[in-house]
Amino acid sequence: MPGRRTHSVEKMEVIFALRAIAGSVFFLLPGFVWSYAFFRKSDLTLLERAAIGSGLSISSSTIILLAANKLLDMPLNLATVSIVLGMLSITGLAVLAAMAVSSRGKETSPTTTDPLRHADVPEYLVLAAILAFAFFLAYIPHLNYVYPLHIDEWEHFALSQSLVDAQTIDFTDPLIGEKRITTHPEIGFHLFLTQIKLLTGLSWITIFRFFPALLFAVTGAAAYLFGRRSGFGLEAAFFTAFIPTTVRMLGPSFLVPVALSLPLLPLVLFLLHYFYENKASTIFVLLLLLAFVFVNHPPSAAVVSLAVVVYGGMQWLEHWREPRYWLKLALVIGGIAIAFFILYLRFPAQVVDSFRELAQPKTPPYGLIMDALPKFGYVSLALFLAGVGFLTYRWRSRERNLVILAGVYIGVVGIFHSLTLGVTIVADRAWLFLLLTAAIIAGFAAHRILATVFEYQSRFPAGVMIGAMTVTAVLLILSGSFAVRQRFDEPYYHLVTKDSYEDMVWIKQNVSSEHRRAVVDPSFGLAFAPLAGRSVYVGESVQVFNGRRLREANDFLSAGAADTKWMKERGIDMVYTWRPVNNPDLVKVRERVYLLHK
Repeated sequence: MPGRRTHSVEKMEVIFALRAIAGSVFFLLPGFVWSYAFFRKSDLTLLERAAIGSGLSISSSTIILLAANKLLDMPLNLATVSIVLGMLSITGLAVLAAMAVSSRGKETSPTTTDPLRHADVPEYLVLAAILAFAFFLAYIPHLNYVYPLHIDEWEHFALSQSLVDAQTIDFTDPLIGEKRITTHPEIGFHLFLTQIKLLTGLSWITIFRFFPALLFAVTGAAAYLFGRRSGFGLEAAFFTAFIPTTVRMLGPSFLVPVALSLPLLPLVLFLLHYFYENKASTIFVLLLLLAFVFVNHPPSAAVVSLAVVVYGGMQWLEHWREPRYWLKLALVIGGIAIAFFILYLRFPAQVVDSFRELAQPKTPPYGLIMDALPKFGYVSLALFLAGVGFLTYRWRSRERNLVILAGVYIGVVGIFHSLTLGVTIVADRAWLFLLLTAAIIAGFAAHRILATVFEYQSRFPAGVMIGAMTVTAVLLILSGSFAVRQRFDEPYYHLVTKDSYEDMVWIKQNVSSEHRRAVVDPSFGLAFAPLAGRSVYVGESVQVFNGRRLREANDFLSAGAADTKWMKERGIDMVYTWRPVNNPDLVKVRERVYLLHK
């Protein structure tokens, strides 16, 4: 019997793994198919097409599901998600078939030479090692802690889980339970997680443990694809791995909306860099990616929009006499303006408050984030400055735009921290996009330095070359070691322990749904809602914070949870606490878990 049980468990694990892989492939398939409609076979290599296709899949499916649920009341479940993805793939294939028929017999343009097509196996092996290094750096905080690390993650956990359970974007707030959420500024992120959950069948804990590192590896791959055509793809991917994570700035170790927006910046830059001038379909792809970023994370959308405006504006200045550049710039600016207008219609109070905050000097509420620079690494920073110098010296159109974009991002964070002008959340999240841009430029500098060294190596004695390479290797090893150490030392929020996690899961599985609201120790109030499936009265984190309630809850628990009248007046029928409880109206059903008599 034990042998059969073990075999059965292993078989189930294989089935779950195959479903996760198949679901992920199915999720990304439609965009890959549609990429052939927007870009000819000779335009993109397989890797580039996979990257662009992934962005198209995530963007199109999320926006369609959002519109279908909002306008047509279509339920959000595995069947409807599968239907949407299947229809996207089928229509993409139909468009390709129609294009093939219409072009039959016509003269085709010659295939262009693409340096990506000549990437050899060693380069891909090095890339795999770099991406594994990036994955490891982002995964370090989860080596000894399997639960979400940041309070924002717990909020997104609760909201996404409630969306899946309700099968609609209109559901009861799972945290406090006192209002309905009919729309959310980051609903695109929750729909993305919903699709991942439904298609792969993975548990929420597994998703929040492994997907941050996976997304960061994807960010490194996107940086590689952006730099590869100019010869510095590996270097760009390598320095991208050093982008740090902090509880204030967030970053690649957290499964939050900005982490999903990060890999889209290199994709947008790739399209702007190589196709904006000569391919009209690029505008549609750009606007689709931007639309997704707006519903995924509006602050990131503002930062990514700056990249589009910088590139589009510089192209217009260079070719302002040509009508097509007027049209392109008008379409881009118009699309961004429409997105901001829709955002205003959905969240008028928040948008107005953001514009008011823009020009009002303020004190940053949580201090500065300047420690992000040394955590990024002094070698990375030095190469970034060197790269700015190299690119400025060359001052070619594409490189010029990259330098200007970095300057714009520096301006956003610099003005906020020096003059305290700007929107706090935009300035905070702009740090990550600035560091990503800096990593790409640092990769360019590293490539230029290495190319110059190898070009003139015959002029130097062998000992000098060996010494230079040794110093380079030592610096890279020290940088990697420092990054690993910093990731281990960085303080993160640990809202739950193994015992409290098991308690909350037990509540969800064993306590009747009649008991719907709890008063808990406020320190882990935010984690209680998604794990126990019950709303809370108050918590210490900002999403469930209320000063008056916090004092009431602490006084109630400190007094042994004895005030039954106080509980009934507030609709509370459960107590979860590590403190002593002295109330005959409460029934102890498990250590630390008490239910109120109905």
